[in-house]
Amino acid sequence: MFLVYAESMVDMEGEFKDRDEMEASYAAFLKEFIQNPKQMVFIETDEKQWVSGLRAVESEPGKWFLERHRRKKDRLHYRKK
Repeated sequence: MFLVYAESMVDMEGEFKDRDEMEASYAAFLKEFIQNPKQMVFIETDEKQWVSGLRAVESEPGKWFLERHRRKKDRLHYRKK
């Protein structure tokens, strides 16, 4: 998952003493996030590699807020045929 969010992680590095602390903090955040039944993380894969992630929050029954979308920097938003 960290590969998908690598760009965001670089922006946050200054807030932690090192990368290990940052990754542990983010892993704890994600674990807590997905334990809430009104919150989800969707992952897109390509050849068993994670290429994009989407966090979603149910703001009211049946209405979802797409909170955060990230993709690996080397991937396009679409595929050419």
